[in-house]
Amino acid sequence: MIWPFSRRRRASTSRPNDPNERCAIIQFESEGKPAAWMINRALDGCAEHDVYTWHLRIDIEMQEIVEPIRFPTQQEQVALTELRQKLESNLKASDNARFLGSLTYYGIRTLLYRVRDAESANAYLAAVVADAAPPRVMQYVMQPDAAWALAKPYFEAVTRAAADPTVAQARMERRGNQTVIVEE
Repeated sequence: MIWPFSRRRRASTSRPNDPNERCAIIQFESEGKPAAWMINRALDGCAEHDVYTWHLRIDIEMQEIVEPIRFPTQQEQVALTELRQKLESNLKASDNARFLGSLTYYGIRTLLYRVRDAESANAYLAAVVADAAPPRVMQYVMQPDAAWALAKPYFEAVTRAAADPTVAQARMERRGNQTVIVEE
């Protein structure tokens, strides 16, 4: 069952300096546990589907969680954001990857990307995972997906949420050096 807590009517980016990101946020329950998706709607129907033919999923185990919902604490959220930025500084180098979205569910943060050159992304991630002291316990899977079939369920969920008139409106907005969710 999906019960979105926010959606956006108009385009805005999660990071205003990246025109390739226009994220929608959906909160829902899976198996009776809360979950949240942030999906980059800018990739739905983009002209680069034939370029980013690999689907990358990175699962990161959270260290500090709020029980019983197993969502990150505020400090953990900061650490996860910093880790995402560090991973992206390499993955997105030379325009090799696009951020598809993230999923937060039961103590795991999942990052999703569409990748152009799987070999370079794999080499980098293999080194991160094999590090003797990784920033977090993590694993990743990269699969060929030229048809974007692995991304389709995420776009469909956002479309269903956007069509629901009972869903509250929200957008992401830049305030100083922070991005905040503003309800409309």
